[in-house]
Amino acid sequence: MIKRELIESVIAGEPVTRIPCMFWQAPSMYTSPEEQAEKTSEFYERHDSDIIKINNIPPIPVSSTGRHVPDGKTNLSMGSVNHGPLHQQLQVLKSFIPMKKDSAPVLFTVLSPLSSAAAMYPHLLTDASVSPSQKEELLTDISERTCSLVRTAVEAGADGIFFITLLASYDALSPSLYRKYGFPYDIAVLSSSPGWCNILHAEGKETMFPLLRKYPVQFITRNAPDSLQGLKEMAAVRRWFGVHSFPAPMPAKTTC
Repeated sequence: MIKRELIESVIAGEPVTRIPCMFWQAPSMYTSPEEQAEKTSEFYERHDSDIIKINNIPPIPVSSTGRHVPDGKTNLSMGSVNHGPLHQQLQVLKSFIPMKKDSAPVLFTVLSPLSSAAAMYPHLLTDASVSPSQKEELLTDISERTCSLVRTAVEAGADGIFFITLLASYDALSPSLYRKYGFPYDIAVLSSSPGWCNILHAEGKETMFPLLRKYPVQFITRNAPDSLQGLKEMAAVRRWFGVHSFPAPMPAKTTC
């Protein structure tokens, strides 16, 4: 059973010849998209993962507070599909696709809009000087850029996305805040993916599983404690979500 058939069978709930495995490397800075694509290819040739993850570059911090939130759409450090970090990451994907030597699905990594906003403005949600409408305007802008990125990535050869949320955890935010500033923008991005294999990756120690259960994905991963309790939590995901889960014991990522 080739890798694509293996993953398709798992998604369909059909019998498989073996349990699929997924490995990925921690994001690293390289001199060019071509070099990053080559390093990614070398990593997956060495580890023989059943799913390939193309890393993304986190947005550059713009402000240590929520202040100075841009009024226009030109000042975000994340850029767009035509320039900046998002454009560079698309070039990594486009350079990697011709190097791929097997049928393993390729997933393009994207941060949730709220995670991107928090990377650029760490205290955005707690800064009283930024109005709710300003926060929503910023998140809408980031969401639109990310949706465009997702569609372009799949058109360029990705089979889906590896969607990371850093704040959907009770130890990071309250459920009410995430429902307002996280959930609707996450759904917009995930719904924009025309890919057939999409993974939700939830960071944090106390994942908001009841809230995330509505996300339109085929697999879920999370950084679970290396313990029996962590495995039990991931086993519960199958019952709650009706999708498949990959526990990722800490440390979850492998570096080259």
